[in-house]
Order: sequence, then C-alpha cells, then structure tokens
Amino acid sequence: MDIKSSVCSVCTYASYGYIDVLGRFLRYKVIFDISPPLFKMIAFIIENKGNNQPLKTFVVTVDQVEKVSGLDFFSELPDIIEDKLERKVNISSWFK
Repeated sequence: MDIKSSVCSVCTYASYGYIDVLGRFLRYKVIFDISPPLFKMIAFIIENKGNNQPLKTFVVTVDQVEKVSGLDFFSELPDIIEDKLERKVNISSWFK
C-alpha cells in the first residue's frame, strides 16, 4: 500500500485543538510528516497559559494525546504503521 496516497497528497498533516482535562484547559498539536526518507510523528500538550519553556518540554506521543482527548488520529493508516508511529517520538529528528 502506498502510504502517501492513503493519507494525503501533501507531506505534512497537522491537527490541533483544545481539551479540558480535570479542569485544566490544554492545547494539543499532532504532526505527521511523510516526507522522505522517514515517516515521523510528534505531538505536544501545552497548558493554555503563557510560559517560557522550550517547546521540547511539551513533546508527548500521539498515543498520549489520543488518551486524554478521546480522539483517534490517523485511523486510516494500516494498524501496524499507525501503532508504531503513534507510540514513540524521536525528538532529535524534529529538533536540531
């Protein structure tokens, strides 16, 4: 199966929104990069207030965002690929 054609015609997909977790208003962002040579995902959960912490501080797995939001991102991917990409993140591949 050609993943690019099954996901989208662009090389990056992003989803974002707000969730209420135990009275805390949080923002999330999920990014799926299908640019060669590697497919990769990264996600963030950030409290909706000002802060000066580096963005790396807020990195989580897509699975973690799914757990707190109740959403299922990238459900159209074959499960073997979805599960592998959503359960881990390689921060060094996103931040130099």
